Amino acid sequence: MTAERSDAPVRDPSRAHQYRPSVPELERPPVGDRPGESIASPDEDPDVLLARAGWSPLLDRILRGVCHDLNSRASSLVAVTQLVELGEPLPDAYREEAPKLHHLSDSLQRLSASTRARVEGALPRELIGEALAMHARARERAYEEAPPVVEDEGVPAVLVCPGRVQRGLALLIDRCSIHWDRREDPVRLRGNEREATILIPGVEPVARGAWTDPLEAVFAMDGGRLRLGERGAALTFPSLEAARASGR
Repeated sequence: MTAERSDAPVRDPSRAHQYRPSVPELERPPVGDRPGESIASPDEDPDVLLARAGWSPLLDRILRGVCHDLNSRASSLVAVTQLVELGEPLPDAYREEAPKLHHLSDSLQRLSASTRARVEGALPRELIGEALAMHARARERAYEEAPPVVEDEGVPAVLVCPGRVQRGLALLIDRCSIHWDRREDPVRLRGNEREATILIPGVEPVARGAWTDPLEAVFAMDGGRLRLGERGAALTFPSLEAARASGR
């Protein structure tokens, strides 16, 4: 992929030498002064690339799901207040409202997490778990049981920016038309000491489109390689150890 040249001004003139007008296909962005922080031109900005891949409409759906959840939690709190005023015991279902509110708050924080934050060690099961939760909210079924995640032994941690990888994974899940009702098609995690792979099932071939190149570029910022198949997609990242050995 060769990105179009942008005439947008450089954000930090003191770092003008670190900006480039275009990004070759799957090339990682230049690295800033602090380890793990990317300094990117507009064509390499992860937010811009995610927008080109379709993040904005998916985010709208996620936020509608969040609003739906908030309304449900508010209704439950009203019911709890009424029961307390009457001196009635609380049903067990209402005792679960506080954890649900904490989970909702955590989800909102992750949605606002920076896509340019320092990279950090992360477990693939946690990355895909949050992406599945995002997609569940887009379906307004936040507490519906997600497809199972089957993890092989020895899947290593990876070195990534969770904010951008989780959003990219949520987009990929949406594009794979993942079938939430088919328990026989789990998300699979495989790996070895060199790399970790997330296998996302789909119910039909995943066709390349205008979303593919920018999403590949987002994953490539963390060394990720995306492969599309007849029934889903595979996303592979270098292991934490391999990434550090390469100087990332």
